[in-house]
Amino acid sequence: MKSKKGLTLVEIIVAIALLGVVSLLMFPALTNQYIMLRNTRSITIDLYEAQQEIEKTIIDIRRDIQTGINPDGQTKQAYTLFRGQPAERVVDGYPTAISLHVDNSSLTLNTVVADSRMPEFEVATASNVRLRFYNGSTYLDNAYTLTPSLRLVSSFDLYDPGNVNLTNISRWYVSRRGFNSPMITNPQEIENGSVYPRYPEDYVIIPNINTTSMTSIQESYAGRHIVYAVTPASQSGKMGVTSPSNPVFISGLPVISNLVLHLDASMLSRESSTVSDVYGHYYVNQWNDISGNNNHAAQSDTSRRPELLSFRTGLIVDGGMTYETYAKYLKFSGDDGMTVSHKSALNDNLTIFAVMRSANTTADKTILRKVGSSYSTSNGWSLGWTADNQLGLNVFRGSASDTVSADPGTALDNEWHILTVTSGLSFQVDSLTPLTVTRTAGSLSNNSNLTIGYSDSNYTAMDIAEIIIYNGILSEEEQYKVNMYLKDKYDPDSPNVYIYALKPITDSAVIGEPYTLPNIIRAYMTNGTMMDVPVTWSVNPIDTTSAGIKTSVATAISNPSKTTTATIDVAGISYLNDMTV
Repeated sequence: MKSKKGLTLVEIIVAIALLGVVSLLMFPALTNQYIMLRNTRSITIDLYEAQQEIEKTIIDIRRDIQTGINPDGQTKQAYTLFRGQPAERVVDGYPTAISLHVDNSSLTLNTVVADSRMPEFEVATASNVRLRFYNGSTYLDNAYTLTPSLRLVSSFDLYDPGNVNLTNISRWYVSRRGFNSPMITNPQEIENGSVYPRYPEDYVIIPNINTTSMTSIQESYAGRHIVYAVTPASQSGKMGVTSPSNPVFISGLPVISNLVLHLDASMLSRESSTVSDVYGHYYVNQWNDISGNNNHAAQSDTSRRPELLSFRTGLIVDGGMTYETYAKYLKFSGDDGMTVSHKSALNDNLTIFAVMRSANTTADKTILRKVGSSYSTSNGWSLGWTADNQLGLNVFRGSASDTVSADPGTALDNEWHILTVTSGLSFQVDSLTPLTVTRTAGSLSNNSNLTIGYSDSNYTAMDIAEIIIYNGILSEEEQYKVNMYLKDKYDPDSPNVYIYALKPITDSAVIGEPYTLPNIIRAYMTNGTMMDVPVTWSVNPIDTTSAGIKTSVATAISNPSKTTTATIDVAGISYLNDMTV
């Protein structure tokens, strides 16, 4: 077979015919596409022009509304939105119709301009948020985590004139460890974050509780503050302002069975009605018993009342921060003293804990004493120093007398000590081995008051922070628990840490506006943590009467060798930018 070198005449004629057919079909299609594109462009231009006209009309109406005049040629009408729904409401507006042509068609676009903003959705407000302890249905001024049937109950006043409140969201917070005193109304700035917790900085949220009362009080909350916070929420979904309650403090005492007396100076405050302010010194006329037995210690003679003071107990590390811990104590000096009215439970078969300090080297002084009439030694007991500088407990009935005491000079060193005494007889200073003797004196009973701090002679300064008395002799395990509670409170395992450097402050201020530097600033510590420390400033407040860079030097109160500088750029307004809207 021969191969072909080209197209035959017939094939060429057929190809030309096919090209003609394709051309006849393609040219009309291209023409229609071009016409459609031109029409689309024209429609788009018409729509944009209509939009501009509508927007101009809306602007004109809004300007008239804002200037308080009726829009020219407009009639206000009422419109119902969300008809049949809980959020149904009526608004007033000005309707506007814009006629326009799109291609060969006539269209009308409608718009409504409201005569004012939509009203703000209302939300209820909570105020006077309160938090209280209850044992069952009985209100308690103070509580322990081991108090039977203990619960925390919140209450608040809800202001909801629009009847829009849907629910109230409850949250609970617990403070970090390291605080020993109940909150007061007006703490000093230097006390915030050290003596008293700051809300919310020193608190963490308690998970999985969203009720208005707390019925499960964990032992880990001992020695901490609890805050309840409520947030109203309206039917529209709008959230109100969160309002916290007063913080309440839970004592950490781990043994409360047979507790008959608990005097804790940290539970007192300068704002208490039982504390008197005398030229900036606070003297205690009644030291309340927080055990619930009302064995309050009192002093009616204003010249013999002990003074309420505080001291730093140590440092703790928590969450990358180092914190100072503080406690309070009563300073007995001269012939200061307090009495507890007679209670039979304070006579015999006792376990006594006392946290005390003495700088006096002269013996023969009393810490606690309950003896017969006119301080006779016929029937009673006494805790203190003997004439031989020996600290111990003495019990006596008639001619029988027993004494258990430490070595001469014990605890006469101006340091805080924890004394543990039983009428068994046993005596312990801090964690030293307990001393015991066999008791021969019979049962003790008298109608005398328990006295704190009184002495017959040679009395000088002595400080007492806490007194705990149980009816009965606690087991070794119970004594250990109470001792650990007191040690953690008054002698925490403080880290060997110091201020490495104070953090400098760089800020700006506006000329003519007051600017005061804070009394507490951050410090870098030698253990790699941060700490809030009190400082004094070389210049405070900053002078803002003129523009420029102003400086002031901070000095740490606890370590005057540590300083830092605050650099404040005081700037004035040079001009205001014009604005064109």
